[in-house]
Amino acid sequence: MLDAARADLVFYLAGADPYHDDRLGRLAMTIDGLRERDQFVFQRCRARGLPLVLTLSGGYAHELADVATIHGNSVEALLAAYAPTEVAP
Repeated sequence: MLDAARADLVFYLAGADPYHDDRLGRLAMTIDGLRERDQFVFQRCRARGLPLVLTLSGGYAHELADVATIHGNSVEALLAAYAPTEVAP
């Protein structure tokens, strides 16, 4: 899809709604599954040299800490994929 779209920029809505304990979502993903989803997207975009805008959304889990973890994991995965590996002198 990324190749076919020939995009210059990707807007990625990293929703927490697919979480299995979300009150509004209807999917059953785990926190680890959501992290893997984000890593997959970020790695594919980075490999193609595509800049990415991350937006966080959703988060109606019974435990607010779960929502914070999900969103924090999204940011960590983005940094792991896009942060420079070397600091320029």
